[in-house]
Amino acid sequence: MPEPKEWLFPAFTDHDQYDRGMEKLSDLHIYTGSKCNRECDFCIVSGRPDGWYQPITEETINAAFDLVPMDGTIKFYGGEPTIAPDNLLWAMRQLRERGFRGWFTIFSNGVLADRILKLLEADDRLDVVLNYSILHGEDAEPIPPDSLVKLQAFAATHPDRIYSSHAGVFPFGRGVNFVAEVGQAHINDRMHTSMAKKMEIGELDQTTVAKAEERGFRLCPRCRPVVGTDGRHHACPFAVESKMPHFDMGSVTAPADEVLARFQHFLDWINDVLEPEAERRQLHPCLVCTHHLSTLPQPQASEEKINAMA
Repeated sequence: MPEPKEWLFPAFTDHDQYDRGMEKLSDLHIYTGSKCNRECDFCIVSGRPDGWYQPITEETINAAFDLVPMDGTIKFYGGEPTIAPDNLLWAMRQLRERGFRGWFTIFSNGVLADRILKLLEADDRLDVVLNYSILHGEDAEPIPPDSLVKLQAFAATHPDRIYSSHAGVFPFGRGVNFVAEVGQAHINDRMHTSMAKKMEIGELDQTTVAKAEERGFRLCPRCRPVVGTDGRHHACPFAVESKMPHFDMGSVTAPADEVLARFQHFLDWINDVLEPEAERRQLHPCLVCTHHLSTLPQPQASEEKINAMA
């Protein structure tokens, strides 16, 4: 496992330290499907070449625009979002024309380097986060050498535009079987690598890391939700392929205030239901969501909360 000083690109952190409890979403994911040019064993969305893909549409743009402040962050992921670079360019231009001045982030495996560079050159407030495992050849086929050379050349003259994702892996999607195959000790080693890097760059302190270690890293990351090009809002980018009603935040045409209220209630559900159940079972919350979600009550935003935010 590479030590933090050996990382090929800086570890990704958001450009601004957002208040994660804010009512308007500081950042939001746009998910275009599981279609990917790789098929990695740890993939949380079971990305694969025969996966599904649907392009970003005006409806997707409208939903994202209503949920994110003008200086927030909009994150594109899949699958592999760079399989359709023209659609990404169109989406970013649409959002800029409407007044969005924040950051765009694309999560990519880095294989299609020429497409990544085209996207980076099109908008100077766009960054790309490369998959750690593929970048370092850890539990995955490494990035092609020619792609890496091109990306490193761009990064040399454009600092703070290309990053590495975290080293940790999460047991969702195909990743459930991956964790079972490699063993929990290996997963913990990868989490330690991520934690060490986050301490090095000042994102975490030793006390926070120690608490996470004491709980065996059994913590939900509480990522921001998803606008799916399949026409649905989804509460969790990791579980985005799950059709369980616990994650459903309504159609992309639902009023933004209603979606925000449902997401706030989902965060309450993580605190009050999911993580306590994970501790009771001594499982990671992702495994509870994978295997035991049907035994848990659904998060249901009260009409009072929705009306209060309307």
